[in-house]
Amino acid sequence: MKHDMQTRNVDVLVIGAGVAGLSAATAAAWSGKSVVLIEKSDAIGGTACVANGSIRIPNNDLAIANGIKCDNENEVRFILSECWDCFDNDRQWCGVSRETYQRVERFVSAGQQVIRDLTLERVQAFTQLNKIFKQYFFSATDSVECARQALNAKQSPTNDELMQAASSSWDYHWENEFNTVPYGKHIWATFDWFATTTFFYRGLRSHLWHVVQNMTSIRSGSSIVDQVPKLPAKFWGFGSGLILVERFRRHLKRQKVPVLKRHELLAVTTKGNRVESVDVKSDQGQTITWQINDALILASGCFSHQLSNRHDQDSYPIKSACVASTNNGDAIRILKDVDVQVDRNPRPLLAQTVLQLAKQKCGVSHEPIFYLYGDSFFIVDRHGRRVMNEKLSYHDRAQHHVGNAEREFLFLICDRRFKERNWGFGISLPFDQKYVIHGVNESKLHEEIDRELQSNDCKFRLADDFSANLRHTKKIFNEFAQAGEDLEFGRGKNAFDVLGFMKPDRDHNFPSRTMCPLVGNELYACIYGLSTFSTHGGLICDVDSRVLNSAGNPWHNLYAVGTCAASFLNGRYPSHGMSIATGLVFGYIAGLHATSNLGRLAGSILPYQQPTLD
Repeated sequence: MKHDMQTRNVDVLVIGAGVAGLSAATAAAWSGKSVVLIEKSDAIGGTACVANGSIRIPNNDLAIANGIKCDNENEVRFILSECWDCFDNDRQWCGVSRETYQRVERFVSAGQQVIRDLTLERVQAFTQLNKIFKQYFFSATDSVECARQALNAKQSPTNDELMQAASSSWDYHWENEFNTVPYGKHIWATFDWFATTTFFYRGLRSHLWHVVQNMTSIRSGSSIVDQVPKLPAKFWGFGSGLILVERFRRHLKRQKVPVLKRHELLAVTTKGNRVESVDVKSDQGQTITWQINDALILASGCFSHQLSNRHDQDSYPIKSACVASTNNGDAIRILKDVDVQVDRNPRPLLAQTVLQLAKQKCGVSHEPIFYLYGDSFFIVDRHGRRVMNEKLSYHDRAQHHVGNAEREFLFLICDRRFKERNWGFGISLPFDQKYVIHGVNESKLHEEIDRELQSNDCKFRLADDFSANLRHTKKIFNEFAQAGEDLEFGRGKNAFDVLGFMKPDRDHNFPSRTMCPLVGNELYACIYGLSTFSTHGGLICDVDSRVLNSAGNPWHNLYAVGTCAASFLNGRYPSHGMSIATGLVFGYIAGLHATSNLGRLAGSILPYQQPTLD
């Protein structure tokens, strides 16, 4: 009703306080104009708060300072060739649309400048990923050996280059011909006591009892020795995504930028190619009309939650979404009658999830299976047959569920040694071991898996030949492990297979770093379904993140950033850190462009110095 409405005036209104929205608000505020940031939930940060926070920025200053430099044109072609089947290096725009090519080019060229500006202004402080993650989690011995093998196919590395590569974080698709320097591009927010303590407190509050149960159930002394130094790793990093969010929050508070939580976008009023006003529902239930002077920047997230457990999404049998609960595609729904271009193909980013967790959390599980550490395990289908190289990256591994009803669920099979060592957040087995199924042999495991499927209201069942085939699969896998060569799927031959492996060095003498024979008759299993942690559809934008209309022309003052904008990644994921990086960079560009301040990036050419944050 009219008497319940208020009218306010603002230069730049940002909708959504994830990393992209926080970045946009930060950039817009440099102009001195009024900026308001609105968030639908009761907490800022969005999905980044539960992410490990990796940010992939080619030629970042930290990499260059360590002698790691790549060619920007090759970087553009690497991303395009990995993400677009129509890529053709000999055609104009490499065979993709001009808008796609230019957005990739803009991301690659502007990323270094955005990170430098945030650093010089003491908003953020970054470190190379290897400074925390790589040195703590990965085996130096095997990393050097594998880096040498991988780089010899591309170049003849010097000893210094080899050691740098072995201690750096690698892209998933390192073998691409355009990825001439496939490492050293990932950065993290530097350590922060408050944010890191908050991150670990949340994890311990949820899983301390599970940690105690798991540690006290270990029978092997070597597994105890293996697990004690790995306990911090059980929480999947050090909360770097939360640190990134917390530092943005502190900066915006210093800049006196209002952050209004529990405020929901209701409607957008336009005139010509301009947004004139926005209706927002406040935390008190009132409707506030914001008159927009300069720009509306939409950063309201993806539409992953619209995909979970939908029966009409047969090709994507998604069981859970590992994103903020507000990611429901609000921007697309609210702009349905506005002349904007929308890519409605979800092309979700995928991982795997534990069936019981997805059901327990009603399709919103922040405990997906990202990394399959360990060696005495394999993954089978309902017939008990292996279907993949299990060391693939999570997005590539999850593709084996897509478009095949026989693979709605897949099953990790392991021995007790693996079960004792590879549990935690985001890795092979969940914290709560009640979701791990035990069988004294293949036939009993078959019975227990079917019983678990039934108890979770699944019509899906194992095939009659599961136990017989599983017995044969285990025999063949053990032979591969003893010989050191996976003749079926080549596990261990890809650099990522080994470089994505945790410390300490292997405690067996079998030839492969990635395979060890399963010991004993008893087996353990975990049921994997499909999870999504983003979508790549959304509002189609130009290089400055302005939304395009049906004629292909940009709106004067309407921007979309983060996962509510269509992504040039096109449902692919060539490296970790791409989601946060693209949101961060294009959010910053949108904030500067909306306030006619893009020249600021061109001025970010001062020598790099890592600041000490207040």
